[in-house]
Amino acid sequence: PPAATPGLEMLCAVALETVADVSNVDLVHEGVLRRVAAEVANDPGLAVWLRAAVPPAKPGTATWSALREGGARLVVHDPTVPRSPGGTGERLDLMWWVAVALEKSDGTPAAIWGLGGRAGGRPVPPEEVIRIFADAAHHDLAQPAERAVLRGRLAMT
Repeated sequence: PPAATPGLEMLCAVALETVADVSNVDLVHEGVLRRVAAEVANDPGLAVWLRAAVPPAKPGTATWSALREGGARLVVHDPTVPRSPGGTGERLDLMWWVAVALEKSDGTPAAIWGLGGRAGGRPVPPEEVIRIFADAAHHDLAQPAERAVLRGRLAMT
């Protein structure tokens, strides 16, 4: 499996600073996801759990869609639909999740950047913010300058 791309772990901090309560980065290697970073705002215990959790990439999830179709995918939790017992959504009390496919230069996914909001936490980001994340996926977000551009674009929304 590939080593963690330096800088990608910083995307969790970008997410928590700007729009999310939870974030993680999973590297993609031959279609398999490997978690390399995860943060949960104000809950170090859940952050440790999330770092060790197996990345969910089941059909119907934002991660699955981003991995197969690229771009940024938003899923909003429907409270009338039961969650997977003990799953990420239940454990973190997620209300929404965005999965962003970060691309290699050939357009294939290098990593999936996930960010979400917990019950009582940050609201679902507006469509404009989702578009900013989708556009950012085409840039090398391992580079500090590219992350600075992303922060600037998000600050203007």
